[in-house]
Amino acid sequence: MIGQSAYDRYKETGSLGEELFSLHNNDTVSHVRLPTSGNYYIVLENNVPMHSEVNVTIHYRVSGVNLEFFAPGVALLLVACPVLFYASRWKKKGS
Repeated sequence: MIGQSAYDRYKETGSLGEELFSLHNNDTVSHVRLPTSGNYYIVLENNVPMHSEVNVTIHYRVSGVNLEFFAPGVALLLVACPVLFYASRWKKKGS
C-alpha cells in the first residue's frame, strides 16, 4: 500500500520506493491504519510464472472519522445549540 506521492513516483519510475504497508504471505488477513486522510493505492506484484492463473480477492472496510466533515459539524452544533437555547428562553419570556 502506498500514498499519493509514492504512487506518482511509481507511475514515473516503475519503482515502489517507500511503502506504508507490505504483505508477502498468502491467505493473510491484515488491518492497516492509515496515517492521515488522502489517496492510497494498493499495488499487487505478481511473481508467478507466465501462463499461471492467480486469483486475487481484496475486501476492504473503511472505518473512522473523516475530520473534513466532522470538525465543521461539531462547530455548527457548538454555535447552533446556544442560539436555540437562548431563542427558546426569549420566546418563553415573551409569552
